[in-house]
Amino acid sequence: MESNVTVSNENTKENILNRENVLLLIGSLMLGVLFDILFYGKPLGVSYPIFILAFYVIMLWNSRKLIVFELNFGWFLSIPILMLSFAL
Repeated sequence: MESNVTVSNENTKENILNRENVLLLIGSLMLGVLFDILFYGKPLGVSYPIFILAFYVIMLWNSRKLIVFELNFGWFLSIPILMLSFAL
């Protein structure tokens, strides 16, 4: 005799494939395709800052709920970070 037992836990009913995770997956796949187009068999050039900007946009977009954007001195530190990332 077979017995089918299903265990349901109300706390674990959170869906893993929510809208934000799907959009992050699509953005990551687009970054992968962009990397392949810009860098495969080609020297570094304008493609490097384009990819860095795309990566920062995806990263900041993904963490927009965790990071509170305020205009303060910390934003001035992003200027040398961006300038160093664009310098070859």
